Amino acid sequence: MKQIVIIASLALAACTTNPQAEGEARETKKENAAEYQYEPAVSTIHGTLSTKVYWGPPGYGEDTTVDERENVYLLLLDKGINIPAPKKDLSDGYNGAIHNVMQLQLVNQQNLDAYLNKEVTVTGTLFGAQTGHHHTDVLLDVKSIH
Repeated sequence: MKQIVIIASLALAACTTNPQAEGEARETKKENAAEYQYEPAVSTIHGTLSTKVYWGPPGYGEDTTVDERENVYLLLLDKGINIPAPKKDLSDGYNGAIHNVMQLQLVNQQNLDAYLNKEVTVTGTLFGAQTGHHHTDVLLDVKSIH
C-alpha cells in the first residue's frame, strides 16, 4: 500500500506546476511586449491596416437574414502590447489589464481605405470594449494615421 501512495504522490507532483516558474514565464512574456496606457494617455502604435466584417444588430449573428454587417478597420500588430489597468480612481470598469494584444479595432470618422494592407502608424487613445459594436478587447480612437 505504501508503494501505491508514493507512486500517486510522485505522479501528482509531476503534474503540479511550479507557481513561481509560471509567474516568471508570465513576467517574461509581459516584458517582451511593449507597454501602453489607456485613455487619456495618447499612444502611437505601428501595424498593418486591415478590415473585417462582423455581424451587427439586431442579433449580432443570431439571425444572419436580418442582422446588419459591420465592416471595421483593424490594426494588426507585429508584436503584442500590454496595457495595465488604470489606477482605481481613473477606472471605469471597462479598461482592465490585458496582455499580448495583437489587434486593435480602430474607431474613426474617416475612410481609411487608402491605407488598407499597408503598414501605418496610428496615434490615438486606447479604451476597452464596451458594446456589441466593439469587436476587439481593446480599441484605438484614431487622432491621426500615416
